[in-house]
Amino acid sequence: MSGSAWAAWAWRGDLAVWAAAWLTLGLVWLGYPAVLAVWARWRRRGGRGWHDDVPAAAWPFLSIIVAAHNEAEQIGGRIANLRGQDYPAGRFEILVAEDGSTDGTVAEVERLAAAGGAPVRRLSLRARAGKAAALNRAAAAATGEVLIFTDANNSFAPGALRHLAAPFADATVGAVTGLKAVDAAVGVGGGESLYWRYESRLTLWESAAGGTVAAYGEALALRRECFRGLPEGVLVNDDLCLALGVWAQGMRVVAAPAARSFERGAADMRAEWERRRRMAAGHWQALAGARQWGRWPLTAGIKIWFHQILRPLSALFLLAALGCGLALLAAPGGVVGSGVRLLALAEAVAGAAVLGVGLAHAAGMRLGRLEAPWFFCLALAAAAAGWWQHRRGGGQVLWRRVARARPAQAMADEIPGSSTGRILSGLFWAASSFVGGKLLVFASVVILARILAPQAFGEVALATTSITVLEILGTLGLTSALIYEEKEWRAAANICFWVTLATSGAEMVGAWFLAPVLGEFFHEPGLAAMIRSLAVVLVFIALGNTHDFVLRRRLDFRTKLVPDLGQAAAKGGTSVVLALLGFGAWSLIWGQVLGSFVVTVLLWRLSGWRPERRVDRAVLRRMVDYAKHIYLLDGSSVLLANFDTLTIGRMLSDAWLGFYTLAFRIPEIALVSVLNVITRVVFPAFSRLQNDRPQLRATLLDTMRYTALLTLPVAAGLAVLARGVVLGVYGPHWGPSIPVLRVLAIYCGVRCLIHHFGDGYKAIGRPDVLTRTTLCWWVMLPPCLILGAHWGGIVGVAWGQVVTRVVMSLLHVYLIGKYLQIGAWALLRAVAPALEATAVMATILTMALPWANHWAPRLELAALVPLGAVVYLGMLWLRHPQVVRAAAGKLRRPQPATAAPEMAA
Repeated sequence: MSGSAWAAWAWRGDLAVWAAAWLTLGLVWLGYPAVLAVWARWRRRGGRGWHDDVPAAAWPFLSIIVAAHNEAEQIGGRIANLRGQDYPAGRFEILVAEDGSTDGTVAEVERLAAAGGAPVRRLSLRARAGKAAALNRAAAAATGEVLIFTDANNSFAPGALRHLAAPFADATVGAVTGLKAVDAAVGVGGGESLYWRYESRLTLWESAAGGTVAAYGEALALRRECFRGLPEGVLVNDDLCLALGVWAQGMRVVAAPAARSFERGAADMRAEWERRRRMAAGHWQALAGARQWGRWPLTAGIKIWFHQILRPLSALFLLAALGCGLALLAAPGGVVGSGVRLLALAEAVAGAAVLGVGLAHAAGMRLGRLEAPWFFCLALAAAAAGWWQHRRGGGQVLWRRVARARPAQAMADEIPGSSTGRILSGLFWAASSFVGGKLLVFASVVILARILAPQAFGEVALATTSITVLEILGTLGLTSALIYEEKEWRAAANICFWVTLATSGAEMVGAWFLAPVLGEFFHEPGLAAMIRSLAVVLVFIALGNTHDFVLRRRLDFRTKLVPDLGQAAAKGGTSVVLALLGFGAWSLIWGQVLGSFVVTVLLWRLSGWRPERRVDRAVLRRMVDYAKHIYLLDGSSVLLANFDTLTIGRMLSDAWLGFYTLAFRIPEIALVSVLNVITRVVFPAFSRLQNDRPQLRATLLDTMRYTALLTLPVAAGLAVLARGVVLGVYGPHWGPSIPVLRVLAIYCGVRCLIHHFGDGYKAIGRPDVLTRTTLCWWVMLPPCLILGAHWGGIVGVAWGQVVTRVVMSLLHVYLIGKYLQIGAWALLRAVAPALEATAVMATILTMALPWANHWAPRLELAALVPLGAVVYLGMLWLRHPQVVRAAAGKLRRPQPATAAPEMAA
């Protein structure tokens, strides 16, 4: 069989696994509940029960067993909650199965027992023996007809005991489970609350269809004669073990929907992970040992398979579906249909969205029910981890209390003021935004490169460049002035919002009339419609831009993570879906519009700042005085940064602009975006050091050193491996982008070295330095790009960028010495480790490249990228170990930046 035939069979196998995994997940999570709902409606089993008019003496005597270990803070409230239940007086007792507590739980129980009310008995052992042993001991000492098992950290609704006891009037009922509710306002409750609503509905349907195989240890009632001793010495879920034992005895487990148990979720995801992993290990142990008690009825066996076996294993099916779906996105055209590819893409986008929710929760943001998908994934992963723990021999028998979330009001009382932030902490969250946002967009570009023609990218590049220039001109430099403002930042934010909103509205109108002129200038009649459609983006950006810079000013990049990810997901996902539906270049346009709308909505939702209808004239004058230099600088910088696009669009063609644009995308994602991420943190941090020049110089050199360590090896690697990168990422028809990428990688490498000098000038209040250097840039760049396009096409344009950047870098080396007293030798020492290790790495890769050129592009990258990384890191460690240790030390111990006074208020 030929290689192509084997590849076709491999893709078919991947498709089959993908379809089978999703089919299984659909059956378990949707099909089984749907069948249960119909089954429950068709065969609803009521049965008799005790009601309120039944004499008190007819109600069964209850023994309420509370398992407790180090619950001194909780046990008083728990016993008070039980004593306050609406159940006939004198018809229940409370047994506290205390297991070796060391925090005063014993003394608290003794105090409560002596205080009067429903009888409380304490059953204790000095040495811990585990929860199963504690429950066995309490069950043996109980005198009630019905045993009620519960915990110390939950509470019952007022009538819960009546609802748990009533179904035992039916002789076929051996156990009754209550339903669990979790506070959605704190901890991981937002996701767990929705999870338990789904679980409760499933349990009720099972119960109505003959009986449930789920039981919740927080509220579980058991007929005394149905109790079988729990296995001790192993980690086991007591509630599942007891429920399966009831089924094995030929009796039913039913749910009491009104028997509600309330609790708060775990304090954080780490605590929840540990709790669920431990529960899952005990879950599998309970299933493994349950068959020794007898055989289950057929209907119970079906429910156990779907509810207690296949569902906890869903993480494995989900992992297979995600892995195979991502592979299908890279399948050659014709192997899979567009519908399958669209579903695989939707799967990838959903996965990225879930990851974004997880990062947002880790950042401390409350998203309520939006956290449910992340919690579902966490629960599934923990179930798989618990299964693996069980396979390896179980786990620690003695249960450990997890930290529970504090009540919402208590948490609100402890919320501190705005954090001063830390440079490296901000860098971490800004980089997370980059990884989650920019890579999402780039992933959509990679997919679109295999769907759309180069001409489509060229057309859209011209339209978006026009809008970008208008956007920057509309800010008037006020966003940078907002960050720089020391005293009245709220007044500055108001000015920034209203002024930029007004200018953007005017620019949107101007863009409508300017669009046909631009279309004629670039010889593209269809460009006018694209620019007019994109003009609404100007208003969206203006509505959210001030909120964005307020978060930057606070160094609150954790909060900013969610809008960035939302924009990337909306923009990339919309573009790909529309491209698959045949919208061509317009798919990119509408993706841009929707992404701008989404990020604006999220910024308003999360920033916490709202504009006020007032303008402080003194602040306005101060901002204008600072912003006039920034305005000229930002406007000129954007025009010059996009002059290559304008030159190619005017002098060459859309197709050549498409090749150039996608070649630039790779170093833009790998290098320029990294620099922009660092700038988001560095400029606000530098601004706080404006009155401490020695510290500012040291921080600037440190930033330059670590930026070079990150970016120079990437730039060199892109230059050497350009062929494998372009063909492996975009596909074989993007070959003309290869020489462009080589040159642009050099350009970005040079740019990395002096990128943060501008932040230093602005931090000391001298943006005029950048204004003057921009004039030099204007003198050099346009002629270099025009001559380059004339003599060398898109490769000539790239070389024009390199020449201009080298000359401008030398000028900035002189200026940074003049204004910040940082000499050229100090700058060279800062970047020397990165330069030396990068040079060695590039040499080794160049020598190895001929051996790998005959390989497939992705195989070439898979071999040479790890080689380059090992050589680079090895050289750093051998030649400059102190630099590596210093970098590691800074990451472990982030240094706080000096805060402006109002930021600590």
